[in-house]
Amino acid sequence: MSRLGRTAGTSELAQRLLELPASGRAAARADALRTLNEADAGWWLGFDESLRSHWSWGSYSSWPIITRVARGACDALDVVLAGCHADGRIREAMLARLAALGGPAATTVLAIRTGDWVPQVRTRARREVETLLSTAGEPSLLTLATTATLTRGRFNGGWLAERIDTHVSGLTADRLEPLLRSEDSRVRRIAYRTAIDRELLDADHLVRAATKDQDQPIRVLAARAAVAHARSLATLRRLAASRTALVRAEALTALAAWGDTEAAIGALPDRHPIVGAVAQDAVRAAGGDPAEHYRRLLTATPPRGAAAVSSGGAGGLSGGPLSGTTGSGAAVVSGGGAAGY
Repeated sequence: MSRLGRTAGTSELAQRLLELPASGRAAARADALRTLNEADAGWWLGFDESLRSHWSWGSYSSWPIITRVARGACDALDVVLAGCHADGRIREAMLARLAALGGPAATTVLAIRTGDWVPQVRTRARREVETLLSTAGEPSLLTLATTATLTRGRFNGGWLAERIDTHVSGLTADRLEPLLRSEDSRVRRIAYRTAIDRELLDADHLVRAATKDQDQPIRVLAARAAVAHARSLATLRRLAASRTALVRAEALTALAAWGDTEAAIGALPDRHPIVGAVAQDAVRAAGGDPAEHYRRLLTATPPRGAAAVSSGGAGGLSGGPLSGTTGSGAAVVSGGGAAGY
């Protein structure tokens, strides 16, 4: 569940859970809490709206859950649901219980309340989060960080994001590691920026992130750090084989600076214009002629159909000795790296 905003599904679930009896339905309530704990922060933002909408219907004091909360006889599910009440006084009263309860659902609701529109609620929620951050283990920190990435642009939502940024910047390498493995790419970005700024990652880790992470900004960030701290050509050559054009370009620039002209020559047929342009510049800087290498490619590898070297890679050769060589109006052979960014 990851959809942002209130939906028919979240509204229906909100009504069902608010009407779920406390007695005789222990298994159903446990299943409901498990469902809420498994939901992600994006879904929770919409469910929070749905709950508040249902609470606002008529006299909310008629809901049985309010009686249980008032008597102190509420269970974990009641605490989580009441944390999304339409009445700010009830939301505020639930904050300490949410913090003590822990778990993904309770922590997410607490995190959302740090951006509450009622000043007393958000001030108290922020105090609870400050306390939680001083003692939170990996699960709570991941939940807070994930929620922070989604509330950053909301009205009053920036506090949590700034607080998480500050907190993460001071984490030890061991405590930062779980954030680097987070399934949420936005959380991983925060962690990688911190780890790279503090030089906590070795070359192998940086190269793995630059070549294998699913998030392009992280791949580029890690590649630049790996290039800046490279101590061998082998590291740079691993980066040059990346599926991300910007990573390949960074690696080629560094290889050229190390005097590895062969890498630049090998990248001339790359389908991405940025990589092709970097390769051409490197070949020229070494005293070579990119056009000559393209001619050799044409001779060595007969073109198939309309395959072509990037037009940006031709370096202004259009209309020169290479144009019209296929007899079908096509340009030259494509090869080398992948076309993806």
